[in-house]
Amino acid sequence: MILISGIIRDILSKEFQSICREIDTVTVKGSIKPMRFYTITIQTDDLEAVDDPMAGKPIKEKKATRDTLRKDLFARLHSGQTTTWKEINTDSDFIELRKGYDQNFEDLFKRTYDAYLKGDWENAGRDAATLV
Repeated sequence: MILISGIIRDILSKEFQSICREIDTVTVKGSIKPMRFYTITIQTDDLEAVDDPMAGKPIKEKKATRDTLRKDLFARLHSGQTTTWKEINTDSDFIELRKGYDQNFEDLFKRTYDAYLKGDWENAGRDAATLV
């Protein structure tokens, strides 16, 4: 599971927001403002280890490579050549993590969570029992 705050989710594109599932709203210690939390469902059960292409490279070279990749991505994003949604949907690692995505589970979770928020404990409890 990938956990993100509502603040991050709110700046994502509508397409990207559509794969984020709200899981809670909490008030963190030291704050009076409630914060929403979302998750993006992934599966890691059958992932295979792969060699790190940066293994053995000096730290400075790794940092320089990451900085260049980040700078190039931001330039493409800001120029409109690409979007975060396009980037993530062509990323082989992200595609692998999402291969077990189940729309029925996502729909049931949303109904259950909505019932919970409305105080409809009977339906929330019944539906939650089927999620486990």
